[in-house]
Amino acid sequence: MKKIIAMLLAVMMLLSLAACAQTEPAEELGGVNFWWAYNTENYMQEVEYDLDRDHTLRFHGVKGDTESVQLMITPDKYVSSFDFTVADVTNTDGAVIPADAFSVYAERYIDNVVTYNSKVYFGFYPDALVPMENYKFRRHNYIVGGKNQGIWVNVDIPADAQPGVYTGEATLDLDGVTYAVPLELTVYNVTMPEQVHAVTAFGIWYNLIETGEGDDSPEMADAYYWYLVNKRIMPTEVPTNIRSNYKNFAKYVADQLADNPQISAYALPFRDKLRDNVRTLDEDKLLELFNAMIDENIARREAGNETIDLFKKAYFYVATITDEPGVDDYENLRDVDLTITKCKFEAAERLNDYPDLKESLLSLENIVTTAYNEKLFGSDTVGGVQTWCPQFQHFDTQEQRDQYKSRQNSTDRLMGENVWWYGCNNPKYPYPTYHLDDSLSSSRILNWMQYDYGVEGNLYWAVNYYARLGEDASIWTTATAYGGAVQEGMLLYPGNEYGIFGPIATLRLESIREGNEDYEYFWLFEQKIKEYNEANGTQLDAHTLLQTYFAGLYEGTIPARDSDAFHQQRIRLLKDLE
Repeated sequence: MKKIIAMLLAVMMLLSLAACAQTEPAEELGGVNFWWAYNTENYMQEVEYDLDRDHTLRFHGVKGDTESVQLMITPDKYVSSFDFTVADVTNTDGAVIPADAFSVYAERYIDNVVTYNSKVYFGFYPDALVPMENYKFRRHNYIVGGKNQGIWVNVDIPADAQPGVYTGEATLDLDGVTYAVPLELTVYNVTMPEQVHAVTAFGIWYNLIETGEGDDSPEMADAYYWYLVNKRIMPTEVPTNIRSNYKNFAKYVADQLADNPQISAYALPFRDKLRDNVRTLDEDKLLELFNAMIDENIARREAGNETIDLFKKAYFYVATITDEPGVDDYENLRDVDLTITKCKFEAAERLNDYPDLKESLLSLENIVTTAYNEKLFGSDTVGGVQTWCPQFQHFDTQEQRDQYKSRQNSTDRLMGENVWWYGCNNPKYPYPTYHLDDSLSSSRILNWMQYDYGVEGNLYWAVNYYARLGEDASIWTTATAYGGAVQEGMLLYPGNEYGIFGPIATLRLESIREGNEDYEYFWLFEQKIKEYNEANGTQLDAHTLLQTYFAGLYEGTIPARDSDAFHQQRIRLLKDLE
């Protein structure tokens, strides 16, 4: 009975305090400091910043774009609840972009206690982006006095939006006291391509989804896959239950991926086997896969789809056998590549009546995460590396970049060689990373380098490495350090923490999405220069012209991490595109 009475008294006290908070006059709440922040900046929760910025949220984007900006809040006193709502924005002609085009997220902070760099900040970093309504439902929307709280705002600019400057007002609510936050959205007269051209391959660890979500259903796996796709990020593999049967896989590719403009790449499933106690590819299963895809592709062509191509966006990444090979793996690497090549040529004989499909099948890339190495040069008859995929730092010098260009120009294979790149726990600062304790401009500028250096794809090993769950420290409270890299392999959080079916994004994932959209600007620029040359009989070189925008943002593959300079260059690019 004493415990019950104590609990009732505690509840009454909390209710009383809540009532006071709701009715307390504004002048008694103490001061509140607001400022806008770029989407390339991450501000720590417990660091005092002295910035000369107003609180107008300014967005710059093209039609069909998703753009983001941050509002930072620092109250002098404890705030028991905060909220942020957006109204319609209009331009001078009366055109409207409705409030529901905006999405509002609360930034949840995580404690960084381990890092590879002793000079880095130890403390609370913003990471997870929780939809505001879900954050409020869990009653996590409070701010401790003197600490910073970030609000992240996305706007999905309609593809048919009228160009121009839109203005409006959002409302910030702190314990029932409201503050007007001006909005300014500049829409440039350029349309984001429907087709995604930035080729990425980000690994979803389907076997770890249950660890985070408590749900291993096909529907949950599907939710993770399409969540990334909708962020312009391509998962490496389709959900597990689909790729286990080759006929089902081929049908899924035909139904969902091959003609989908959102999809730029997908990995092909494979089976391995032991041969002489060495793990290698199962040749029979590989032929079974190719034949299943050919059967489905020909059936679709005969049914009237004259352009469908199940091989055009496909690639191999035989990670369980050839990932980061050492000297002892070279022979097996060649064997795997020869098996793929042999099966491609054998299966391609069925496509003599479909020369475009035959070319796509023979052009299938086989990604190997290794740097330039003359010992791994190959051909269609001896095997070797067909698609080079070194880490970012291996493009740092002109000599290195020339080496990879020479492989792209190699004639050792009928269909040539390709070059991707990747990052994981290495490289580390000052090279670009997806690590929590790096600037968001690092991951953003990576796409600018990729376009500049002609790198064809970007590989990343894991977005949901939830293996830390179940240990003493929750992934929601303490940052993980895989290989000394903070939050490595953790670009998503499990949504079940907030009653969401599917994952929750991070600031780093949004930065990658924004970078992939920047990549499309360069693609558009190149198309416009081609059109100009055709119309005027000129021979302007798009790559040379783009150097004016790349200048000063990075040296080799080391980003400058200067948000002001980056956004000035980006806005200049958008104006010139327009």
